[in-house]
Amino acid sequence: MPDQRGLPPQRAPSIPSLVSFLFGIAERESLPGPVLVALLADLGISSAAARSAIARMRASGKLTGIRRGRVTDYSLAGLTASGFRHARILGHPGQEPAERVWQGEFAGILYSVPERLRSHRDRLRVEALLAGYTTLRPGLLIGVADQWDALEPLVSTMPAAIRVYPVTLRLHPAQARSAAAEAWELESLDRHLCRLVTWLRSALDRDRDRRLTGPVALRRLAELTLPVYRALVVVPPLPPELLPDRWCQPELVELLGAIHEVHGPPVQQHLRAFLAAAH
Repeated sequence: MPDQRGLPPQRAPSIPSLVSFLFGIAERESLPGPVLVALLADLGISSAAARSAIARMRASGKLTGIRRGRVTDYSLAGLTASGFRHARILGHPGQEPAERVWQGEFAGILYSVPERLRSHRDRLRVEALLAGYTTLRPGLLIGVADQWDALEPLVSTMPAAIRVYPVTLRLHPAQARSAAAEAWELESLDRHLCRLVTWLRSALDRDRDRRLTGPVALRRLAELTLPVYRALVVVPPLPPELLPDRWCQPELVELLGAIHEVHGPPVQQHLRAFLAAAH
């Protein structure tokens, strides 16, 4: 596990997060099932656990699969793919989305869920988070872009007792800045990003002259980058007007790029060997 100095304890990465990581490292829209299973084995996941997790991800719509002879090619799908793309864009210099022009309003989701149906509420919150929303008040989610089209398929399957409505929230600029800071907990989030900066800079200093190869390089890259991508998934794509005066994300992204420069080439070589064997 990575050196946790300066960081809160990190939970072990879930298999779905490792799957997303492998798609990102491979820089491919699809990966053959045997390749996914073999690479997950390099990351310490048994074949049985890997296949079970892949099946669950496919059943829940997080993966799609296309049969090619005896092999299934998998692709990330749905809001899992959206959250993955969001983290990758924020985590790669030069790939940031065009600067948003703040129109003075938030897209909102207003919902009411009976307590007996709280599992549906929890799923709505998770899917909304992946779509870029966060909670401002109980029963009110806000985002900077209208993602109702992404959530409507889920909403349409919910029991009739659940009420979910798309709304628009317009605030005075100073109030909007305050609401964004509150909803996304920007002060706390920035402290976490800054701790990641300190930790990643220390790791980079230690790793610059290391020559890791194969599965060892893959595991090290996962150890160093997954906590960063986990943080970036919840970084909102806010316009400059809504960001705090101090914001560590740009420095964190720069360090993330440097980590990829150190460990990326041997990992790419390792991946090419797997992909060549699969064809």
